[in-house]
Amino acid sequence: MPCDVLSFAMAAIEVLTGNVPFSDGIESHDAAAKIKAGERPSRPVGVPDALWRLIEDCWQQDPAKQPSFAQVVERLEAMPSKPFKLDELFEANLKSSRASVAADKA
Repeated sequence: MPCDVLSFAMAAIEVLTGNVPFSDGIESHDAAAKIKAGERPSRPVGVPDALWRLIEDCWQQDPAKQPSFAQVVERLEAMPSKPFKLDELFEANLKSSRASVAADKA
């Protein structure tokens, strides 16, 4: 279902960053409103291009333009196996998040 594909994209962001998308203190219904309005979390630091393109495709506003789960699996399996270290990704995004919070307070 299209909502499951969108949920996959949101879960992928959480797995890649260690943070819930839109985790800036908003309520879950506010996150749903942001998604319906076309807002999406920004690209986390270090996410490979092919994976980010898949996540973006899963976020298509028009469900007819979203890939099916079978297509998601096919694309994941076809991605280069160049590994990236999740702990390094977490650390890079944590630093980025801290810098953003510091900038907002300034």
